[in-house]
Order: sequence, then C-alpha cells, then structure tokens
Amino acid sequence: LTTRRATRLCRDVGRRSLGTVDFSVKNWRQNRWAPSCIPRMHVPPITHPDLASNCFRRYFSADNHNSISNSNHGLVEALVTPHLESIRQLPEVDNGLNRWNDGEALEEFQRAIQVFETMQAGGDLHIAVVVLLATCFQDQGKYKEAFHAIQTLKQLVPVSNDNSRLLTDFASAKSLWYQGDFNDSMNKVNQMMDSKALADSDFLRGCVQEAEGIVKLMQTLGQRDNDDTTVVQGLKNASQMIEEYSQNNDSTALTSVSANGNLGIATVLTSLGIQESNTDSLDNGLAVFSKALDILDNMDTSHATNLLQTHLNCNKAWTSLQKVHELKLASKYSSTALSFAEKLQNQVSQRIYHHALGRSLRLVATCYARADSALTAEGLFQSAIDSLKIASSIDPLACLDLRDAHEDYATLLHQWDKRSGDAEKQQEMAQQVNKSLPGEWKDKSSICSGLVFITP
Repeated sequence: LTTRRATRLCRDVGRRSLGTVDFSVKNWRQNRWAPSCIPRMHVPPITHPDLASNCFRRYFSADNHNSISNSNHGLVEALVTPHLESIRQLPEVDNGLNRWNDGEALEEFQRAIQVFETMQAGGDLHIAVVVLLATCFQDQGKYKEAFHAIQTLKQLVPVSNDNSRLLTDFASAKSLWYQGDFNDSMNKVNQMMDSKALADSDFLRGCVQEAEGIVKLMQTLGQRDNDDTTVVQGLKNASQMIEEYSQNNDSTALTSVSANGNLGIATVLTSLGIQESNTDSLDNGLAVFSKALDILDNMDTSHATNLLQTHLNCNKAWTSLQKVHELKLASKYSSTALSFAEKLQNQVSQRIYHHALGRSLRLVATCYARADSALTAEGLFQSAIDSLKIASSIDPLACLDLRDAHEDYATLLHQWDKRSGDAEKQQEMAQQVNKSLPGEWKDKSSICSGLVFITP
C-alpha cells in the first residue's frame, strides 16, 4: 500500500462515531478527567485471521497477515482493532501509524503509551498501544525490544482472559524464534500447551503444535543424534488439524497453506539429513509444496497469495537443485517464483518485496550458472545480492538467502580465469553474513527462509 492510501484507510476508520464518551486527547489535557470516566472495555476472544476483515488489516495489507508475515504477532485483531477508533484520537498514535516504516513511529507509540498509562493503566486502550509498539519493533527487526514489549503486555492482560494470554505467549515465542533463541522459544511453546484456550479449539491446538514443530526443527537441524522424523510427523499432524478446520473456515485457508509449506521444508531437510538421502524423500517434500500450491489455485488472487506463491515455488526450485538431472524443473519453478515476486512491488513493504525478489533471483541465477550461462548468471547474482541486502538488514531469513547468494556467486567466479580474487571476496562476504546471523540461525540451510511462524 502507498502511504497516501494507507493514511486514507486509517482516517476512514477515524471518522466513525465514538459514542457518548469523548476520548480526545484535547479533552483529557484540558480537563484532566479522571481515569474512571473511561469505560473498561472487555478484551474480545481470539478471532481468526481474515485479510480483508477491517480497515486496520488492510492498512497492513499482506505484510501482516498472520499466515504469511514474520512481523505480525497475531495480536492486532483481538487487542487493537476493536479500539482503533479510540486510540487514533491521540495524535501520537495517528502519527505512528502514518509513519509505520519510519524510526519516528516507535517514539510516537512510546509517548502514546505514557499518555494512556496516565489515563488508565492496564486499560484496553493502554494495551492496544503496547501491541502497536511490539508489532512495530518486530516489523523493524528489533526482536529483543519486541519481546520485552510483549512481556510488558502480558502483565497488563487480565489473568482471566485465556485467549489473549495465549496470544501473548505465541508472540513471545515468535520474537524469540527470530532472535535465534530456540530453547527459550520452545519454553514459551511448552507454556502454551497448558492453556485453557486450547480446550475446545482444534485450530488453536494445531497452531500450537505447528509452532512446536518449527522450533524443534531448528533445534535439531544438523544434529545427527536427533530423530528429525518425529518433527516431520508432528508438523504433519498439525497441518492436518489446521487443514480440516480451514475446510469450513475460508479465513484460515492461508494458514493451511503456510502449514503445508513448513511441512514440506521439514520433509526436505530430514531427507538431506539422512546420510544416504534418496530421491523419493525429496519427492515427498515436493509433493507437499505442490499440495499447498493447489490450495492457493482455488483461492482468489491477492497480495497474500502472490507472496505465498513466490516462496512455495522457491522451495520447489531449491529442492529440485538438490537432485541430479532436475535443472529444467528447477528453472521452471524459480522463473515462476520470480514472476509472482515481481507482482509484489507495489503491494507489500520494501522488506518483504526485496526478500521475495532476491530469493527468486538467486535461484534463477543458480540455474543459469549450472546451465553454463555464466554472464547471465553473474548479472542475476548481483541483482539478487542488491535486493537481499535491503531485506537482510532486519530479517534473519533474508540473511540466509544473502549468504548463499554470495557463496553461489563465488562458485561461479572460481570457474573463470583471473576471477579468483573476486571469488574470494564473495566467499568472505558470505562468511560475514553468516557470522551476523542472530543466535542459532548461523549455518542454517537457506530453504529455512521459506518457513513461517504461524500465529492464530
């Protein structure tokens, strides 16, 4: 979304009636009315993701759909949207939303928190702005700050609200996962297992099991003494639970697609972890990716479906490149991914767009390199690196692709006469990127950049 359109969408919401209570900051600052004149609003139960359900979600567009976004904590729908009209009466909140990708947004939200804390500490408006701050931190790649904001949030959410407290645990686990702190992330997931909110919801149980699977996948990846097949089975069970729910709830269809994508990646990585990997195991992973794409083919085209199409086809291209004599298929999948990535330019944030574009370009370049089209491959590698640098500054998943882009470019340069110096520079850059990865993300396979930490 353009800034102008996003601003207009938010203002359309702000024009709606606020009822009999004047929440304006002008009224508060002039009359210093007591916190008791703000009604204590009930925090609503979890509502499932719906990309076009309200203006606030359209403001974030495909970037922040829970099933495809790495920046959404899954808190906005339940804790912000019901109170958006009220909190936007405060200029600091309005400025923060309109400058979402600007560093000033964080300062605006922090000032807004101070105002609402004075008005009614722990109230629903106070909680809503803390959620905005945590989400903005996450979106800007400040994962530690996002985690600390969520811990503040959990202290504010009533203990009796099982649904909202489950959401905060999901958010904490997600921020820790992006920090590469997989052990602490798993601790949060384990806490979710005991939530009363899971009692009557197969969908929520599926999402918790999905989170457990991708955290455990990162913990066990590359460790020979661990049986990764148990991770695959857990993710398979989770995807089945989510898929069964989504058959009668269209709003969760994208969640089902992402769950199948995660399952496919785990299947492929498990196959490659076996000392004598076989083609059948890789084919099983490709079949899961194809299943996810089949679900997308039956959905209306949107920003979200274009983004998922990009990464799923990248997953298929990456997997095909691990097989002998599958270069033609890898070229087909990577080209398809690139065609969908190009559609995202004016649809999502620059970070998400450049990651999708750079990942696709890197795989297309690798295919050209293996087909001995060196000159074309070099230009594509350079374009991929330029694009991934923009995304990798705040996204560890994009860093995985950037590292491999440098490595593959170095491999290409080593094949040319008098380019060994350039090859060594690319290899050094790859090592620097790998060292810059947070926590336990170092040395992880680049297909992991297609993983999605789903929040309900």
